[in-house]
Order: sequence, then C-alpha cells, then structure tokens
Amino acid sequence: LAANNDVIAQQGAKFNIAGGSVSFDGGWIYSSKLIGADGRIYSFDTAPADMRLVAAAGGFVRTHNIQGKVSDQLTEVWSSIFDRTTSRRWEDGYTVGRDAGRLNLSAPTLLFEADLVADVITGKRQSSARAAALTDGYKQVQNAAPLEGTLGLGRYGAAVGGSGLYGSDVRFGDVAAVTGGMSAGDALPLARKDTAWFDAGHINALHLGGLDIDTTDTIVIDRALTVADGGRIGFNAAVVDIKADVTARGGSLTVDNYFKGGGDRGAAQTLLKNGASSITLRDGVMLDLRGLWVNALLNRDDSSKLAYLNGGTVTLRSTHNVTLAKGSVVDISSGGAILANGKTKGGRGGDVTLIADQQAPAVQADGLLTLEGAIRAYGVSGGGTLRLESGTVIGIGGKVLATDGVLSAGEKTSVDVVLTEDYRVMPGSVLPVSYTYSISLVQPGERLGGIPQLAGLTLAADWTPPRPSSGYYFLRFNGVDVNIESDQPIPTIPAGTVIGLLGVSSGFPASYVVEGNVFPNGLRLQSPKLVTLNPGAISPVDFTVPKGTVIQAGINLTRDVTVAPNATIQSSLFQSGFSNYDVNGRYGLVVAEGVGLDIAMPIYRLTDALFNIASGGNPSRALSVWTPSEWAEDSRNSSLIQRGGASITLRSNIGEAGLTTASGPIDIRAGATIRVDAGQSISLQARDFTIDGTLTAPGGTISLTQAAASVNQSTGTRAGLIWIGDRGVLDVAARAVTAIDARGQTYGVVGNGGSILIGGAMDWEATGESVTPNAFVVIRPGALLDASGTSAVLDIPRSGLQKTSTPPFAVASNGGTIVVKSSNGLYLDGTLRAAAGGANAAGGTLALALEAPLYLTSVTSGDVLRHREFVIGNVQGDSVIASAGSLAQAKAGLVT
Repeated sequence: LAANNDVIAQQGAKFNIAGGSVSFDGGWIYSSKLIGADGRIYSFDTAPADMRLVAAAGGFVRTHNIQGKVSDQLTEVWSSIFDRTTSRRWEDGYTVGRDAGRLNLSAPTLLFEADLVADVITGKRQSSARAAALTDGYKQVQNAAPLEGTLGLGRYGAAVGGSGLYGSDVRFGDVAAVTGGMSAGDALPLARKDTAWFDAGHINALHLGGLDIDTTDTIVIDRALTVADGGRIGFNAAVVDIKADVTARGGSLTVDNYFKGGGDRGAAQTLLKNGASSITLRDGVMLDLRGLWVNALLNRDDSSKLAYLNGGTVTLRSTHNVTLAKGSVVDISSGGAILANGKTKGGRGGDVTLIADQQAPAVQADGLLTLEGAIRAYGVSGGGTLRLESGTVIGIGGKVLATDGVLSAGEKTSVDVVLTEDYRVMPGSVLPVSYTYSISLVQPGERLGGIPQLAGLTLAADWTPPRPSSGYYFLRFNGVDVNIESDQPIPTIPAGTVIGLLGVSSGFPASYVVEGNVFPNGLRLQSPKLVTLNPGAISPVDFTVPKGTVIQAGINLTRDVTVAPNATIQSSLFQSGFSNYDVNGRYGLVVAEGVGLDIAMPIYRLTDALFNIASGGNPSRALSVWTPSEWAEDSRNSSLIQRGGASITLRSNIGEAGLTTASGPIDIRAGATIRVDAGQSISLQARDFTIDGTLTAPGGTISLTQAAASVNQSTGTRAGLIWIGDRGVLDVAARAVTAIDARGQTYGVVGNGGSILIGGAMDWEATGESVTPNAFVVIRPGALLDASGTSAVLDIPRSGLQKTSTPPFAVASNGGTIVVKSSNGLYLDGTLRAAAGGANAAGGTLALALEAPLYLTSVTSGDVLRHREFVIGNVQGDSVIASAGSLAQAKAGLVT
C-alpha cells in the first residue's frame, strides 16, 4: 500500500497474506532389492553410496574366475517373476506449509487499524530450524518450519539513488483507534501527521512472523511487543528507544541506524537525528529471544515446535551510542524438549552483537557502549558468540583512568583518550600530539630532507659527498665540475675547499645526515621543509589542541583535562553461556590490575520437573544453569569427558571485516589473569601490546597479532610494540589429567603443548617470505613463554579380550610451537620453552622471523632501512635493552 501523503487501513478492513500448503496422500513405497559386492542384500533407496551393487536380489548368480580372479564380464545372473526382488513400506500422508506473504506500507503518514491474516499451516514433519541466511521460503528445506507473514514500513519503489525511507515518527504503544467512523474525505487528526503509531495489542494479536520498520526519525516501543515463534524484527532508525519488552522466541532482533538500501529501496544512508543516533534498552526491559520448551510427551502435536529450541539472535548496532540500562535483560538462552518417545533434546544458546560506533560513510562519532544490563545465553548443547564494540576505550574489571572522563595532571595512561575540551600547550611543555612546522636551516646531526644550498660554503673538514640513490648530481669546486654518480667511486674533497655550485639531476639524497665536522653551522635548504615533532617532545610554540583530538597512550599532561568516558565490562560477563567472546575497543582495551577472567561456558541441564511442564512454559523451570567440572570421569569406560569450553578475542581495531586496521593498544596489567579451558584460544589484536599479567590456554593457542592491514607497512610509519613484561606469562603448556577407574587402574588424557603466535603463524616455509607485524617484539627478562608437553603414568589396557593392563607406563606428549615475528626487531631476553613431556616424546618448535618490507625510500629514512639479520651463537647474550629499568627506558633504546 503506497501513497505520497498517507495510507489509512480502516478498522474492519482485512488483508490476507496467509501461506499455502501442499498435502501428499499416504501410499506404498516400492524399492528394488540388490546384492552388494559383499554378498549382502540392500534396498535400492538405502544402499550405501560407496557399495558396488552386482545383481538383483532373489535370483541365482554364478561367477567365473580368470587367473584366480572373479571376472565381472563372465558373471551370470538368473531370475524369475517369482523372485522377491522388491520391498515395500507404507508412507503416511503429510502436509508441507509454505511461508506467508508480506504487506508493505509506504507513506509518511500511516493509520493501520485493519486486520491482517498472516497465518501458516505447519505440517507434522516441519520441525527443523530455518536457515537464517535464506529469506526465500522456497529455498528452505522441506521440513523447515514455515514463517508467518511480515508487516513492512518504509519507502518502497524509491528512485535509484533516492531515499528509501520516510521521516515518520514510529511508536508501538496504547494507541486509540480513530478510523472507525472515518470516510475517505475526512481530514486526519493533526497530531497524526508524519506518524506511524501502532497499537501494540493489535499488532501482537496478528501473530506476525516479521516486523520490518524503517524511518529516518524515531522508533519508540512503549508497550510489550510480540511476534510469532521464530519471528524476525528489524528496526532501522536514527533513534530507537525500547521502553517495553520485545519477544521473538527463537527469532531475531536487529536494530541499526545504517540503512543499506538497494533494489527499489533507494540509496544507502546513515540515519541521524540532530547529528546523532542512539539505541537504548531501558531499565526493567527484556529482549526475550529464548528458545522454546517443548513437551511432546504431553502433546505429540507440539513436535513441530522443535524448530525453535535454539536461542535467537540480537544485534544492536549504531554509529553513536548503544545503552543497556541497569535492570535491562537480553536473554537468548536455549530451550529444550522431551520427545514423544521420552528422549530429551537440547538447544543451543544464541548470538548477541552490540556495536557502538559502527563504521559508516563520513561518520565517526566515538560512540560509547554502556553495558549495565544482563545478558544470558545458556544452552543445553552449547552457546553462541558475544560480540561487543565501543568507539572508546574498554576497561574490563576496573577503571582505566583514576577518574573516568578525566585525564588528571601527571597521569600517564596506557591507552589512547579523546579530548572533550580544548587543551592549550605552552612553550617548553610536553607535546600531547604531533606538531608540524617548517624550517630552512638543518642543524648538524639532522636528516637533510631536501636540497641544500652549497654554493659559497667552505668545508671545515674533508668531505665525502653522499652517494645518490640513482642518477647523479655534480659539484663545482676549484673551477671543475665533478659528477657524483650512483655507480661510480665517490671522491673525497679536502677541507678548506669552497663549493661553487650544486647541480642536481636525479636529486641530492634527502636522507643525508648533516655532518657537524664538515658543516658546523648546518645547511640551508633551497626550499623549506616540514618537520614533525612526535608526542612527548618539547613544544617550541604556544598553540591549542582542539577537542575531539586523540591523545596517544603514554602522554601525561600538565593539568586536568576532560576526555571521553570509557566503556566498562564486568569480569562476570565472561561466564554468560557463550562459547566465543569478541571484545573491541577502538582506542584501546585494558584488563585491570589483579582481575581474573575465567572464560567458561555454563550450560543448561534438565531438571526432574521437565515431565510436567507443558510446551511453551518457562524453560528455566525445566532447565537449570550449571557449570560442570572441566573434566568428568567415566570410570566404567575408563575415559575422561571434557566440558564444552569458550574462547576469547580482545581487540583494538577499526574497520569492518577485510579492511580492519589496528587502532589502539591492549594492556593486560600486573596480576591480571585470563584463562580458558584446555584446547581453547586467547587472541589479542591491537597496535601495541603490554602484557604484565598471565594468559593461560593449556594445549590451546595464544596469539598476539596486528590486523592484516597493519602489517608490512611500506612507508616506514610508526612501529608498534609487543611488550611481554618481566611478570608476563604466556602459558600453553599441556596438563595431564588422570583418574582411577572401577578396577583401580589409572587412565587419563596427555595432550601436546599448544601454540604461542606472536605476530602471526609460521608462514614462510613455502615461499621464504613472511607476513610480519609493523611492531617491535620485546620479551623482557623474567617473562615466560611456555608451550611444553607433559606426562603421566597410566595403566594401558591390553588388546583383545584380556581385561588386565600392562604394567604402569609413562606416557609423554610433544612440546608445542612458539612463533615470534616482526618487521622491526626482536628482543628475546625472557624464557621461551617448548620441552617434550618425557624421553619418548619430541620437543616443540621455535620459529623466528625478522622480515624487511619494501619501504619507499623517498619518505623513509633511518635505521628502519637497515638489513635484518640473525646471529646464532653458543650462548645467548642480553639484548641492548635488557638492563632497562622501565618501559620508557626500553622504548628509548629500540632501534628506530
């Protein structure tokens, strides 16, 4: 329904978009019987795909040998009409229902009070979950549950490049009907102009399978909103304010302020109101996307609801702020079922994505993620993924700054901060940002960076002119022009010589460093050059740094200044039931001092009350939250069963997948610990890393890497730093687990050591080249990287039918892998260990890579252009920064 001004669907009108169905009668299914090459009889419809079928069953087969082997060409088969070569089975009839349709409402002003029939017919066999990526119901498998009809609001049929949205004020609440006695010529109430207000009770009664609501303005949920099981809700708006519960059991909820457009929906656009956007989940509000509880033992007809056992998906994504207020709840826990045969079945917990400051064209708002509400994602058969992003710093388990929102005078932060007020820099004070100015005189010891004025200068000492990188230049002295060429010997000009002229063909090398003994007063340039002072240097001038500027980590200021507030996450969040956690802070991420992150996956287990709870009941009555031991003993079968674990990724990146760049630092402070179960992974991605705590992943993987777009820089840009402090521990050493079985014998698990990947994986064996991070790697004295194997004494059962075991046997495992890579430098002063677990196992692998990228010499100078080399000796010596007493002293000693 489309109109340029308004669409009115009057009370009493009815739209029918119900889904259809196809019914199949019952009947006999006939199938031929065949003889396989193994001599067994198979039904044609169930025969193994890899079995060679030689003849129809029920007949007589005679084989003939040639040179001792059966010849297929000579095999004879006899059969008659009396042979039982077919089988049959009765197949009950069944019905397959298809998705209902969609009603699109397209007008800036909308009054929708009509009825909408959006039902579907669900066959008894349609108990499988829908494929989330498929929107076309005909592409779903035949036994997938059908989806009820969808109500859409937007600007449909928009011109190419135009807007696919109207600026309607959208509300779901207690909205009184106004169309009952209205005629076509009646004027609309003035208060309803440019609005789309829906009565939430009426919408809930329609039992919709989807709500797709798009506007450039505001969406407000004032009263509880519910769609059918498995339903999909999508809101696109500048401001979305959720003040009441939203329910889509086993379904999905997506809220976004970036409208993708496409097709007849016009161009993509970022939706802002007064220059900003927000998504807010209010106190006491619940987003209920839990899976269903199904009891087919009480009602067999409920079997079709098995399609909705898994928890749903919640995505809240904004270019600005996303807020989950205290007291709010997002619940995407699974459901469960007791089947008609008395067996049980569990669902999987769902996925949650909360992104403040998502990437959108021409918008960077440093959006803040406020996470004060609860997130529940428990599953009977495992959990999903929690993805959190904030356009600020994220602190886990504690404060990032002494006072949130204030960088105090003299306080040195380990992460980047954003000014929210102007900051005046006085001459002689520390620069909080880089400062660029122009000069014409280059002092001795400085890089030239241009073409010098040499005419009329007297050499104070013998001078060997620099070799040009290509081509030549010439010098005139003693009345003679002398060419200085890139591929010829360079003459030495004696002291006291007066240079008459400098002629340039391909350019005097800009990388030349002015020699003080030759040019004690420096060299003037033919054209001024720009000089940039890095943050931390002394300011030569008085200037003002505007608000919104990023102050990099490690800078301390002379007075208090207000900065953007930081996002805070409590450590308990990492036991919410997910199997994977992904946390990204644009300007940095801090795990506070002394905080312990025990990354585990609590699950649901069935309770004794499950038999009496009817389908649709509260799953928490039939299921209880439980964190099992990491290893469960099965003494009867002499085996250990490992619980499902969870992995964690901590990032400080910017950009979407495929275009991600490292943007800030990660700081794991002293005494902090991150631990995952055996075989799981801890992944850190950032520009800089400071690890003063302990990371533990027994037999798993710990990786410290830069995003792909940040490695092998070609312009000699500022190098990052991967710093493993003197108290830092990266531990992937294996742990043996043993137990005693019912016969008093020892059994267990002895796994191999895991992998520590600093800078990335070992990738150079095939080509001899490695993709390495643009960062120094510093492993300080006292730091420990351990990927060792382990051992245990076990009773090994004898083969065959004997129940006795061999004498106790020492079982050892192999050491793991430690990879350390850099494009700049390796300072390996700590302990790197990947020992075998015992004499009958192999040690691990230490792989080092120091790569030299292809730098643009026109804009790059200094030691970064030096060749890379490893020196292998009998005894490892200390690096040049091993004795540094602080991070600042060590940084000053790095070769740059």
